Amino acid sequence: MPYKPVSQCYVGFTLVELLIVIVVIGILSSFAIVGIGDSRARGRDVERTSDIDNLHSKLEEYHSDNGGYPNTFNATTFASLDPEALKDPNGNAIVINTQLSNQAVAIAAANPTATGANYVYIPYPSSCTAITCTGYVLKSYIERPNSAVPNPYIKRGLSNN
Repeated sequence: MPYKPVSQCYVGFTLVELLIVIVVIGILSSFAIVGIGDSRARGRDVERTSDIDNLHSKLEEYHSDNGGYPNTFNATTFASLDPEALKDPNGNAIVINTQLSNQAVAIAAANPTATGANYVYIPYPSSCTAITCTGYVLKSYIERPNSAVPNPYIKRGLSNN
């Protein structure tokens, strides 16, 4: 069988080889995109739990200084609290519910969702005013719940009565 001179050989990849490489790259990039989206959700959950934990700490300091929990608050109520801690990762401000009768009712109240504000503060009892609330429930929506961080993430006042 005669050999072709090198100058007459076809050099390069066939169309099938190129298509296989493109498909493999597409599959690998889809795995990376899914992983990035999951990482972002976990990051937002970490921000939510951190904000709720910080707010919980400030509410306990407030109780220690004033003898009760506030029935409402804003960024100026708590010294050294970053005002952004009162906003969820989507920029929605915390929802401060009207006072409810007790802790059980506050816990059973509607949970925050992905589409609205992710943070909810519920003081009680229903008769409390200004600094006379004896307890509260803080709730946060969690995108990727697990056994350590359930949905909703809930913090209760340490002096709940």
